[in-house]
Amino acid sequence: MGDPETLQAQIARVRARFGIEYVVFVGDRGMIVKARLSDLEAVGFGWITALRAPEIQKLRDEGFFQPGLFDRRDLAEIADPERPGERLVVCYNPLVAEERRQKREALLSATERELAKIEARVRRRRRKPLTADEIGVAVGKVLGRWKVGKHFQLEIRDGHFAFRRKEASIAREAELDGFYVLRTNVPVDRMDAPKVQATYKSLRALEQNFRTMKSALDLRPVYHRLEDRVRAHAFLCMLALYVRWHMERALEPLLAEDPRRSFEGLMMQLETLQRHTVEVAGQEIQMLGEPEPLHQRLFQLLGVPLA
Repeated sequence: MGDPETLQAQIARVRARFGIEYVVFVGDRGMIVKARLSDLEAVGFGWITALRAPEIQKLRDEGFFQPGLFDRRDLAEIADPERPGERLVVCYNPLVAEERRQKREALLSATERELAKIEARVRRRRRKPLTADEIGVAVGKVLGRWKVGKHFQLEIRDGHFAFRRKEASIAREAELDGFYVLRTNVPVDRMDAPKVQATYKSLRALEQNFRTMKSALDLRPVYHRLEDRVRAHAFLCMLALYVRWHMERALEPLLAEDPRRSFEGLMMQLETLQRHTVEVAGQEIQMLGEPEPLHQRLFQLLGVPLA
């Protein structure tokens, strides 16, 4: 991040210019490593990130939280003596848990089907049995494809191959389905546990905004070469994103009525309402298409007169 003293001077100028009292940096597991946390704390930033899966497993194994208690709660704050000055927020999402369970079962079933084919091929090779090395190469390709080899017990030797699921291993992993643990140095008086969770979730919205800028708002490719024009192009894309954000907030009641609706779909509906200019005998006549009820609702929520 650079020299802390230089950064502190730069941050001081930004805070004075925009009246910023406190900054919280939010990053995913891969972005914020130990060295970056030290840099952020050196310049007085708060931060929020998440633990990796092995770290969550360690907390569970050491008894810092019990997954079974989350049948009734979806949020709990815990403390870990190995992380002084930090808060840990354990979060549970049942929808993600079910999605993860289904994905694991699909991967296990796909692996079993391929391993069963190898098992049958080994049994058929009576005259010239497959060697353990040959069987191992075939099995390795299957396990490398589906990435769930840790959940299978394998028996491989010359002319023999058998496999079965490790049910205890699967059950142990399934206990943490839907769980994620946030870590932060932000004091509780500034941000309680639900606010920490909501702030971390906002990272996904930010990532989606950048995807929107790159696709729907045509941030790239950039056809300009001069620096001021490139900056102007990026500024206009950011301004368009800001307008889109306000439009999405205004249209939330309409989007909530039907989960199949999307912002993009509503914008396509607006395209069907067109205004034409017709010239008759030297006079121009403005003609607006007949608005449908959905058009009228859109304009009403956006606060734009339909004229």
